[in-house]
Amino acid sequence: MSGKKVTSPNSDRQSPPKQPKAKKRIRTWEEVEAHVYDRIYLFATRFIIFSVIGVVFGFISTIYGVLSFIFLGLPLQEITTFIALFIGVGAIAASFILLAWGLFWRKKVENRTIF
Repeated sequence: MSGKKVTSPNSDRQSPPKQPKAKKRIRTWEEVEAHVYDRIYLFATRFIIFSVIGVVFGFISTIYGVLSFIFLGLPLQEITTFIALFIGVGAIAASFILLAWGLFWRKKVENRTIF
């Protein structure tokens, strides 16, 4: 290495002039409103889907707790029976709250009464 600087043959060329940036398009109020309603509708639908999954999980857990109480003869003080019933009833209650919340927001979107 002799210390010479290696330059490319195009190094003395100037870079092409930069193009001016295109201005961002200003959105209208109707576009913003439609976007907001679409996003709220999406999240409300997700709440409803998660509430259905929660109800299914809650019923499975509750049925497991009831069957272990009846057929296995485990008392309610047994930790598995108690947790199964507690989680099952809690999941069902939380799912109904999510369902009500999702339906509330879907109704608001359908009526367009937020703004």
